[in-house]
Amino acid sequence: MRFVILFTILIVSHISYSCFKENNIPPVYREIPDANFKAYLKTIVPLAFTPDNKFISNHPSVVSYDELMSIRRKNITSLSGIEYFTSLTKLDCLDNH
Repeated sequence: MRFVILFTILIVSHISYSCFKENNIPPVYREIPDANFKAYLKTIVPLAFTPDNKFISNHPSVVSYDELMSIRRKNITSLSGIEYFTSLTKLDCLDNH
């Protein structure tokens, strides 16, 4: 009986680990054409940039970013790249080009 219980616990824990194990999704690199917008993004999601400044569009810090993105008066001309912030609900982009 103890063997059956122990075996059951081992199987359940292995299944649980397999279900909750982090997905190893390869990074998707995208270009952020506006230098000012890119500089701002580096301040709010620094882990989404590689050491050689490549932007990882599917990084967890990007897709889960749900805070206010305030880019007021940052001299930004293009918001290209904002589409990767799929959890974003508030954007303040007053006084840009």
